[in-house]
Formats: sequence, structure tokens, C-alpha cells
Amino acid sequence: MSALKYFLSREVEFGEGSTWYTPKNWLQSCKDVIRADYIDTTSSAGDWCGYVAIKEDDEIALISFEQYNNWPSGNGFTLEIDNTVFAFVSDASDIDDAVRGYIERDF
Repeated sequence: MSALKYFLSREVEFGEGSTWYTPKNWLQSCKDVIRADYIDTTSSAGDWCGYVAIKEDDEIALISFEQYNNWPSGNGFTLEIDNTVFAFVSDASDIDDAVRGYIERDF
């Protein structure tokens, strides 16, 4: 299975003891992930969104994600990774420009 297929439309639960940064840290620990970072951290509950950059063959795929605080129905966070790539870049130095374009277009 390709790295991209592994991540698209994926949902991951992080239970009790997880923090606001657990979903991003998990993404960064995954093989083929070049970078994961937050775009919007304005919710004090940790309902944040961001992007993950994944190495796929000779390109880097950029996919958005959202994380949700499970309180009050449960503990921890849920990470939801989007089902579409918002950009492909050929070099890691192009990631920031692609993310800026995504933010300007979709936020």
C-alpha cells in the first residue's frame, strides 16, 4: 500500500492521557511523513486543523487534517485526515508556498 493511500480518509483515536499535540506528533512519527503542522490553533479546546506532507514516489502530497477534542463524550482526541490531496510539490522547499495558497483559497 502506498503511503498516500494509508493516510487518505484515515481516522485515528487518541485516548486518555493524550494532549493537544498528540495527533501532530503521531503524524510526524509516521514513515514517509516529511512534515506535519497546524494551520489553525484558535480553539482553546484543541479542535485544530493542519496539514501533513507525505513523500509519494517523486512528489510530496499535502493533505489537510482536523483534530477534535472528544470531551464531553469521551477523553482524548480524534484525528481525521481528509480524503483528497490539496497540492503536490516536487521539493520540500515548496511546501510553505503550497500551504499558503491553500490557506488563502480555503480559509
